[in-house]
Amino acid sequence: MPSARPIIANSYDHWLVARSVAIAICASYAALDLAGRISAAKGRARIPWLMGSASAIGLGIWFTHYIGMAAFGMPAPKDGPAGLLTLTAAVVASGVALHVVSHTKMSFAETASSSDGRGSTHMLEPETEQRYRFLFQKSPAGVIRTNLDGKILDCNDTCAKIFGDSSREELLASPVTNRCVRPADQQEFTARLKQEKSLSNYEHRLRRKDGSPIWLLGSAHIMEGKDGATAVNEEILIDITERKKVEELFRTAFNANPEPITIATISDGRYIDVNESFLRVTGYRREEVIGRTSLELNFWVRREDRAELVELLWEQGSVHDLEITYRTKSGEERVALDSAEAIEISGQDCIVAILRDVTERKFLEKQLRQTQKMEAVGQLSGGIAHDFNNLLGVIIGYSEISRATPPGK
Repeated sequence: MPSARPIIANSYDHWLVARSVAIAICASYAALDLAGRISAAKGRARIPWLMGSASAIGLGIWFTHYIGMAAFGMPAPKDGPAGLLTLTAAVVASGVALHVVSHTKMSFAETASSSDGRGSTHMLEPETEQRYRFLFQKSPAGVIRTNLDGKILDCNDTCAKIFGDSSREELLASPVTNRCVRPADQQEFTARLKQEKSLSNYEHRLRRKDGSPIWLLGSAHIMEGKDGATAVNEEILIDITERKKVEELFRTAFNANPEPITIATISDGRYIDVNESFLRVTGYRREEVIGRTSLELNFWVRREDRAELVELLWEQGSVHDLEITYRTKSGEERVALDSAEAIEISGQDCIVAILRDVTERKFLEKQLRQTQKMEAVGQLSGGIAHDFNNLLGVIIGYSEISRATPPGK
């Protein structure tokens, strides 16, 4: 009785096996490429891709099966109907499997996107757009989208309110260039944005609808268009007009103060700002002071004065009328009473100091003390002379009496 497994080791056709493997690889690659398009297609467009994928996989299975059987010398159906039947069975089985797998995958993607937001990018596009639009409209800051020519493409209600328009539709009807104080401002801004692609915390001076000035703190980013589309500039704007007014008032008071005022870091005494009175008293120009330290300028005649000032600031938080000796640009030494407060600027500990120059007063006090000394010496000398004159008067009187009295009396 013949054996049910007549195959003998090393009796197969190596060439047919290699051909079978090559066909399987090509069929699998084609099937995977076609199957990947099933999920992307919708409706009836899925049917051609499903049929193509099933045919590729079925043919791959069929050819691999028959060539493999031939390689091992195994009997295979020779007639056309049997071969067609086996091919049809392979194609149908592949089609059913692909349909089930692709349908399951789509259902899972839809469930994932609706439940935890981690579905495919394509499935999440409507939800992402909805979230973006919500944030766009409800943002407390102004959000505006323009092309690089200044035409407003979109904006939120906050942005329209900032510019003094009654509605966003009214703001959309006019280009940004109409709101510039100087036409060249928009050109300079666009050129810088094109070069750097993204700008943060810049300040704009524009105009409201009624022509009143407005200061805006903004951040901008260029969104490059795809497939030749025009690039779009997206900006976030915050109205800082009131802050600029306060800063201007402070600047006016700062520079109008007759006493020298300095703002410097506590750590190394690096000047952040000084007023006009300080420059006038010391003889420096602003660019010679800002960014340099007091030690670099050789400001302190006695460096221990600064050490004492810093120590008192750490202990008390403020200093009042600390007498110091400072040096001007010309090398002249002057005396001042230093009053200072510790403040924080941009997360850095700083000193705001007011110097009350008392050099002339000190000089007058010195002269007064010298005069008082001279007066005291004069009074002492006058008193001694008067007392000595009294003694001389007595001596002279007795001498006169002695001369006038005859001898022997």
